[in-house]
Formats: sequence, C-alpha cells, structure tokens
Amino acid sequence: MRRNELDEVLDTGGHVLADTRWITKGRDSGIEFEMRLWAVFTCSRRCVTRIEWFRDRSQALKAVGLSE
Repeated sequence: MRRNELDEVLDTGGHVLADTRWITKGRDSGIEFEMRLWAVFTCSRRCVTRIEWFRDRSQALKAVGLSE
C-alpha cells in the first residue's frame, strides 16, 4: 500500500511549492512509514520545466529566494 497526500501548495509566481507526505506500509511487516517532502516546481509559460525535492520546508523556500 502506497499513497501520497498533498498538505499545502504555495504559488510564488515562477515557482510552486508543494508539501507532500509519502505514506507506505511494509508488505511483510505491516509497519507504516511516512516521509514528508517538499517539491519545488519551476514553471514557464504554464509548463513545469523542473522539479526539485527537499526534505524540509526552509530549504525549499531558500531554493526560490524566500525565507520562513
């Protein structure tokens, strides 16, 4: 079992930041694991031209020139 949940989206003009949670469960153990990731989508002319992944929000914000 795997799923991805979207918790927050922030549009900064040329970039879109998405706060996601990737949730999976071990096939044999049944242990559920969750990992939070921030995606930074770079957009140009309404198309995504680049996607970068970050482990924390402050790094994702820094990548687009913003701070907390």
